[in-house]
Amino acid sequence: MKNSQNKPLGLPRSEILRGKSNFQRIFSQGNTIRAKLVDLRYVTFVSDSEAECKVAFITGRKLGKAVHRNKIRRQMREAYRLHHHTLEAVSKNTKTSVHLALMAKRVHVSFTDVEYDVTFLLSRLGDYISGESNMHES
Repeated sequence: MKNSQNKPLGLPRSEILRGKSNFQRIFSQGNTIRAKLVDLRYVTFVSDSEAECKVAFITGRKLGKAVHRNKIRRQMREAYRLHHHTLEAVSKNTKTSVHLALMAKRVHVSFTDVEYDVTFLLSRLGDYISGESNMHES
């Protein structure tokens, strides 16, 4: 799907986190921020080149049937797509790259609730990144 300027509306493939080693790093060395419906695990690192934000959307089989897991994954993806600009701005200002995974805890929830949790988690992560860069500059 495309908007009026003929640009794709979805999340670009280049912003999706891929690769076994990236996931292992997130789960072994990463930090966690928790919300009611969604958890966020992340790893930050200073990059010499352009800062990048890559994201993964995780729904475990314990959550239920595939149709419900896919729906919550689509909701998380859309909420991230609508609000990731705040995190990217902080990341670029501090030259900090971020790899993150949004993990659903429940299904059968409204998009509004998922969007609220995702925006909360992204703002907390942005606060952490900007605070961490201030510590390195001091």
